[in-house]
Amino acid sequence: MFHRTAHLFALALFTLGLAACSGDRRDSGGIVYVTCGDGVLQSNEGCDDGNRTNGDGCSSACQPEGTNPVCGNSMVEAGETCDDGNTTPGDGCSATCQTEGTTPVCGNGVVEAGEQCDDNNTTSGDGCSSTCQNEGTTPVCGNGIVEAGEQCDDNNTTSGDGCSSTCQNEMTGFTCQQACDKLRSCTEMECPGTVDVADCVTQCTPDPVAFQVDLIDMLTCTEINMQICPPPAQETNAGAACMVDADCIAGTLQPFCVQPIDMNGMATGWVDGYCFAVGCTADVQCGANKLCVQINSNGTRACLQGCTPSNNGAGVCRSGYQCPDLSGGNGIGACVPACTANADCATGETCNTATGQCT
Repeated sequence: MFHRTAHLFALALFTLGLAACSGDRRDSGGIVYVTCGDGVLQSNEGCDDGNRTNGDGCSSACQPEGTNPVCGNSMVEAGETCDDGNTTPGDGCSATCQTEGTTPVCGNGVVEAGEQCDDNNTTSGDGCSSTCQNEGTTPVCGNGIVEAGEQCDDNNTTSGDGCSSTCQNEMTGFTCQQACDKLRSCTEMECPGTVDVADCVTQCTPDPVAFQVDLIDMLTCTEINMQICPPPAQETNAGAACMVDADCIAGTLQPFCVQPIDMNGMATGWVDGYCFAVGCTADVQCGANKLCVQINSNGTRACLQGCTPSNNGAGVCRSGYQCPDLSGGNGIGACVPACTANADCATGETCNTATGQCT
């Protein structure tokens, strides 16, 4: 009897030892308490991840959730081919945790099977379409390049500017004949004889858009005449001595006095100053015996005092000035500073220091 009781006692101790090792919790009477979510794997638990939250692979009842895969938990489970910790498609692993490598994702910057290009967006018109196909073979209206099937491309897709939203020449019904008739009717009072309708139509017909037929339709006669009719005649004192701009008479042009001494105290060669009337387009704007001359490489034109090159501007050009021929031998010149060295003259000319004239 003693031996049997001792064996039972030893078995009880062994059982208690197993329970302690397995993480079971017992009260003083030996009753086992299983607590899910304490991070200790106990009897009747398939898992214990330290919480009682579903959807992380271990349920709130501490049972594995592997039989129901949870996409986005960074665990590749049954039925999933990938799990990158999110449910965002287009990053190689889809919203259902399937590898996207076998299906091209346009706009991810990677050229995949079936794609001709991938420029990291799904916007057409930039050379790579919204379906990641090269757009070179298909004209893209609005890219500034006239491609197959386009009649024009003005770098936008706005209609009404001569080139339509589909890059076709626009004719609103206003023909070359009508445009030229309007030009003549506008100018016949301001500058009669300026527009020859027959010649105008001949010029317009090959390319009405370049001729700006639609623009002519929209312009007023005042706007048209400003561009077509010669500027009105006026007088200036171009070539006169001056000290300030106010000394210069320029009419509708800009008065400008070229100072004899620059801001660094150096002589400019324009003895006693020289009046310019800047912005002319024709001699008529400068006045009698004045010329409209280009004065710099930027194309700026100004009125200068006219003179006769054959006598070096005698009686017209002031002392310190010469009269070079500006007409290629046609005897038309303008008063400009006298030369002092060959460097002051045009290429191929030499400076006559006695007269200050380039010849």
